[in-house]
Amino acid sequence: MQNRQFGIFDLRQDKPCCIKPFPSSSSICKPVVDIDTSLIYLCGRGDSIVKVYEFDSKNKNYISELTQQNVGESLKGITLLPKRAVHVRDCEINTLLRVGNNKVSKNGSYVIRRASTKYQGDLYPESIWVGTNQTVEEFMKGENKKPKEINLECIFDSKGALDAAYEPEDVKEQKRIEKEKKEKEEREKKEKEEELKRVEEEKNRVVHKAPKIIRSTHFRHINTRAFNKNTNIIDCKVNTNNSQSLIKVNTKWVGIPWIGIGKVAVWPLEKSGKMIDPIFCDNGGNINDFTFDPFDDNILYIGGEDGKIKVFSIAPEGATKIKEIQAHNRKINGLYVNPFIKNCVISIGTEPCLKIWDIEKGESLFDVIGFGDNINNISFSWDGERIAVSCKDHIVRIINCRNGNIENQCEVPQNGGKGFLVSWCGRIEKLFIVGFNKMSQRGYSLIDIKDNMKIINNTVIDTESAILTPIYDEDLNVCYLIGRGAKTMHCFEITDEPPFVHPLNISTFNDVVYGFDKFHKQYCDIKKAEIMHLVLLNGEPPSAISQTSVYVPRVRLEYFQDDIYPETRKNEAIYTIEEWMNGVQKDIPYISLQPEGMKKLSEAPAENERAKYSYEQERKRIEKEEEEKRNAAIFDRVFDRMNEKRDTFDPIEDDSESWSDD
Repeated sequence: MQNRQFGIFDLRQDKPCCIKPFPSSSSICKPVVDIDTSLIYLCGRGDSIVKVYEFDSKNKNYISELTQQNVGESLKGITLLPKRAVHVRDCEINTLLRVGNNKVSKNGSYVIRRASTKYQGDLYPESIWVGTNQTVEEFMKGENKKPKEINLECIFDSKGALDAAYEPEDVKEQKRIEKEKKEKEEREKKEKEEELKRVEEEKNRVVHKAPKIIRSTHFRHINTRAFNKNTNIIDCKVNTNNSQSLIKVNTKWVGIPWIGIGKVAVWPLEKSGKMIDPIFCDNGGNINDFTFDPFDDNILYIGGEDGKIKVFSIAPEGATKIKEIQAHNRKINGLYVNPFIKNCVISIGTEPCLKIWDIEKGESLFDVIGFGDNINNISFSWDGERIAVSCKDHIVRIINCRNGNIENQCEVPQNGGKGFLVSWCGRIEKLFIVGFNKMSQRGYSLIDIKDNMKIINNTVIDTESAILTPIYDEDLNVCYLIGRGAKTMHCFEITDEPPFVHPLNISTFNDVVYGFDKFHKQYCDIKKAEIMHLVLLNGEPPSAISQTSVYVPRVRLEYFQDDIYPETRKNEAIYTIEEWMNGVQKDIPYISLQPEGMKKLSEAPAENERAKYSYEQERKRIEKEEEEKRNAAIFDRVFDRMNEKRDTFDPIEDDSESWSDD
């Protein structure tokens, strides 16, 4: 019986070092050796297995088997590709070609390394150069030259480097000369251009003004921070067809127009999870607008297509309609509660007409007419004496709230088909206008009320189609613009200095926003430098309610940031209806937002001088944010799984009256 064998033969001692058996077959086995790595590949003609061995002269057995490759078909032969073909970046040490039935397959031998982005020099010793080492004449004369070797590190970044290494010396020299010539020409051309430019600048040189200094402001880096998803309210079935407002909120409830006809769904704000069986306020017809009473969290006003204002009282057990007023002959377009007068509601009809109501008595105080088209929105002045009204006839009007007279008006530049919205800019007596022009470009303008309604700023923002809604902070004189169906929030600071409107940071929300509302300033988290607390209606289509904090990045949060928290107007009614109509004047009550026990930043001891940017602090901050994101993702997965289990869980009814350990 003939068995195949292979072994290592020592030429210096003229005897074999070791002989090992090989799987029996009638085919002749041909070894393929890689002299760089001392690997031996064995396979016979007709075999389907390729065995890989390693030769080590320091090992007493000389040969150790590493692995075997089961091809699954009979092979006619194997060979190795040159070293220049291996993937050094992937830690491939050899590429084996296998000839099978009508095909040639390629198989690489890899070494698994953790840091494969670096060149692994211990895997790649210098490889013999395959080019000519000496001429025939030199060989015949008996000259003995050592073969040229190349380090494979040159192809770690580019295989072209190895191709260049194999080029003959005369070709390399020619390329070097051409490269130097080209670099010299480019350098001379660049020097000539710079000289011409210098001469031209010297010729036209003028005395330049002092460079413009970046304007200092506390609010340049206003940003948003979304609350954790476990605080979200999901599965909200929102009707987006008729209502001007898609979400309203106070410290206790959140309300949305429910899918179908004539219902507002009210849900506890602190109760997260799926909105199942909410409290319904049934209007009986299509809802055009709704709002909560700012002084009573349990009162909701609804205006519908039937022209009626309906008042609902909300309790955990359900909602009860307590009053109904026939406000307009046609449908109501908007509903606003006066933030200074108790039980005072302003309704906007399609006549067009604006009416101010005493809700308690169900009487109209006075009507305001004279509008050329439908009213878009209204905005109250800082003292409640006047309101600004935006109309589709491209005119903004100022109305006296005590007698209903139109005091002033002007045409705005935002005169496109989609109209515009107005916001009163606090105590600085200006109007901020945002809308579309005739070129369908979104933009804003600023109108000075004291200067006979003069337009002092008109700027284009972009060409997006989302309608921007303004929110003005009268304490900080910062205006926020949020687009319906967009993910961005534009911020502007309004001042008395030209150009009057100063762009701030553009913040991005996590999801598309279809509706939003905000809390009063006194409910913000002062200890985290929060200047506005938003409640958003997210999703596409909208189906989730989330909370987002608008904050100013600060370092010394252990102190009360009194430079960004001036005294704010207290959230309470100042006048009664009778006092207002009799012309009574009262001072507006303001409150300090300083938490008890916190020291003001202006009274804090000075900090030791430190570097403006600390890379160590930045690294720790990034690591902390990444850890918070990981923890939030884990919690979200667990929370979603619990919700799924809760939806599919069928509780077992037990008739027993009590449990016993017996």
